[in-house]
Amino acid sequence: MASIAVLAGCGAEGAGGGAPASVPPAAKAPPSEFTVGCPAFGAPAAKGAGGAKNGALPAVSLECLGSEGDPITLNGTPPGPTVINLWASWCAPCRAEMPIIEKLAQQGHGTVQVLGIATGDARSAATAFAVEFGMTFPSVLDPKNKVVGAQGLQGLPATLFVDGSGDVVYVHPLPYKSYDELASDVAEHLKVTL
Repeated sequence: MASIAVLAGCGAEGAGGGAPASVPPAAKAPPSEFTVGCPAFGAPAAKGAGGAKNGALPAVSLECLGSEGDPITLNGTPPGPTVINLWASWCAPCRAEMPIIEKLAQQGHGTVQVLGIATGDARSAATAFAVEFGMTFPSVLDPKNKVVGAQGLQGLPATLFVDGSGDVVYVHPLPYKSYDELASDVAEHLKVTL
């Protein structure tokens, strides 16, 4: 079994100082609500019993984190090749990795879907995290760690690669340290070149 590396520390917060006399439009405060809706997954995938590391996703229904969208049943067929990132607001390595996952969501738009799973988090903490990082991809809530348990994962973050038929074809149980590393895994495991 792979060992889990833990990254120390969080990114530095902005240094204090006086507010500027006028705030340019681009510097206005971020929204206080996460509104990205969740995609519809199709009928349950025909393969696997769910929960296997390589096989179908677990048959769990999770609420959409965004203010719009119905719950998602994970073992349904995704709307194309999908990268599922399990993260939490309290997880330092997740904070370090999130800009890389966000870049994938922006670069892969139309060729690969990105779905986040806020793991072991309250809705308010997960929403604040999504707003802080300017996430443009949907996330669902898994406050009881159902996906981590079903996939046999030892920690966060973790990234699942799901093909267009709903099969988990690869599990990356460590944080990504670069976009190139993530893009390479997308190309290798999902056959999508970014």
